[in-house]
Amino acid sequence: MVLALAAAVAVSGFSFYRANAASYIDENKQCSITVQIPTACLYEEGNHTGISDGIIMYDGDVTVNFYKIAEVELNGSYGKALADVDLSVLNNKEVYAKQWEDLTNNAYKAVKNTKPTYTMTINPSKETKKSIDVDRGLYLYVCEDVSSERYDFTFTKSMISVPSSYLIQGATKLDENGNIIEASNSDEWLYNVDVAIKSVAEQRLANLQINKTLKTFNKSLGNAAFVFDVTAKLDGNTVFSNVYTMNFADATTQSIKVEGIPATASVTVKEIYTGASYTLQSDDDLSKETVVYADKDASVDFSNDYDERLELGGISVENQFTMEDGKIYWIDESGNKIEQKTVEGGN
Repeated sequence: MVLALAAAVAVSGFSFYRANAASYIDENKQCSITVQIPTACLYEEGNHTGISDGIIMYDGDVTVNFYKIAEVELNGSYGKALADVDLSVLNNKEVYAKQWEDLTNNAYKAVKNTKPTYTMTINPSKETKKSIDVDRGLYLYVCEDVSSERYDFTFTKSMISVPSSYLIQGATKLDENGNIIEASNSDEWLYNVDVAIKSVAEQRLANLQINKTLKTFNKSLGNAAFVFDVTAKLDGNTVFSNVYTMNFADATTQSIKVEGIPATASVTVKEIYTGASYTLQSDDDLSKETVVYADKDASVDFSNDYDERLELGGISVENQFTMEDGKIYWIDESGNKIEQKTVEGGN
């Protein structure tokens, strides 16, 4: 079972610390901290880009740093702070969530550029828990942020007293799924203290560059417009879809950067309007597929050439689209007009 401070389960007003225990700490017993990984994750309420406890999706090592902030005396009280942190709030009969959070943040500011007292690594895809032996003390624990190809993972830092007890810490018990269960009121010292790692996974975003080459250009026909449909899928679901245009006034190469595509998505780019009097150089150019990653922009290339037809080059000649006041609208099968996001090329 996990010993969870009230702040970790968002129950405000719980007591975190009581000054005295019924018995003294056994100084001969080895203390330890066990880091526990959650077994399930879920989207944060009202935010489908953030996934609470998403670290279980990470296949790699997470580094957990422990900074000793103060000694724990044999009677359970705290000694002098080892860092430049005001611990006076711990003299109160009760310490509430906001006070504990402020204390945690102040402790982090004081020690973030110093060497941790202890460090451990845990792989959430292979380990559900891992322990490390420590001396008695009040510890700040901080997980280093990590990233996968798909997600950025951030963590909630907090503090833990070792040894501890359910009564002294005013704590609750959590089952393996993070649900509150009945906790003992015993003030018996717990020499192995568990901490549940709290994390949020945020979807990473990627960019895609569309390169378009117009090999020859007939100036007498005016500007040539080209339209691209960009659709991205993750796990079989469409997560991004938009239409983009390029307008050419001469034979050249232009580029459009499409931003904000979910990383690791499979992207299909189709040239759905090839411009009046211009033809794609190859059937292979009708559609391009690629996978996008956050660390490196992907690119696809299209090439068109003048096909000797004398049609004026305007987007309105394509019956699936219309342009009004500089905006492009898609005309669906029912004749409905749907505004499309457009980006002008020209790099």
